[in-house]
Amino acid sequence: MNTGRDLFPSTVLMACATAWGLFWLPLRFVSENGFPGAWSTTLYFLISLVLLSPVMIVRRHELRAEGLGLWITGFFSGGAIALYTLAFLFTTVAKALLIFYVTPVWSTILGCLLLGERLSLTRLIAVLLGLAGLWAILGESTGIPLPQNLGDVMALTGGLLWAYAAVRLNRSTSHSLDWISSFMVAALLISLICLTLNGQLLSPPALEDFTSWGFVALLGLAAASLPASFAILWATNKLSPGRVGLLMLLEVVVGITVAAFVTDEHYGTAEAMGTVLILAAALVDIFGPHPPSPTKQSQ
Repeated sequence: MNTGRDLFPSTVLMACATAWGLFWLPLRFVSENGFPGAWSTTLYFLISLVLLSPVMIVRRHELRAEGLGLWITGFFSGGAIALYTLAFLFTTVAKALLIFYVTPVWSTILGCLLLGERLSLTRLIAVLLGLAGLWAILGESTGIPLPQNLGDVMALTGGLLWAYAAVRLNRSTSHSLDWISSFMVAALLISLICLTLNGQLLSPPALEDFTSWGFVALLGLAAASLPASFAILWATNKLSPGRVGLLMLLEVVVGITVAAFVTDEHYGTAEAMGTVLILAAALVDIFGPHPPSPTKQSQ
């Protein structure tokens, strides 16, 4: 047990997970101060992509050599995070976090279907706990576990896309910098599609909005997110998967706790039950036995 060696990357990962748990705060501030709805996410990913462009230029040959597989993975992972980010603007913080964090359920199912992984008893328990938590959250008003609003749909779809992306990433040999590049391109494209579909594309922000505190917050959010993403990738490579999964659960805990104090969003018995069940599912998935990782390959 390398406690000393793991202390710094664990601290970095905890700090990043805490920051991601608070991500929705500046995002909503931006949305309420000149850049409503999908404009906030579209500009966020555009600014992030501009900041990342020097890396993409330096690694342009590697990006070209990676082939279509990298961009398929980027499409699913970037699309997932774009929808997850948007979900915070269209549903409650608790529902956006929890519905998206049912991802281990979908990853387990896809692993069995696509990779031929064996469904062990512990993984079956994790799946059942996760589905029960999802039922509790989505079935609160009608008893039927269906999304209640656009934000619920986005969080659920984002979780499904991320689950497939995780399966592909588990088999991929792509450099993390190349994956983040493809990820950002895809996230921007998905945000643009959402911007177009909801009719906001024809109602751009006013010029004075680009001198507002909302735009300052947007720049700060993008500038802080990229280093945090790289820090997470670095820490993930230094720690065991179980510890990474456990520490990243701080995102859910911090997000829900802070939302309870600073918003007037409903958080009742159903949400509390869903929180317990989904976190329990994640813990069972983290500490339960896992099948050997498949041989990594370029896709």
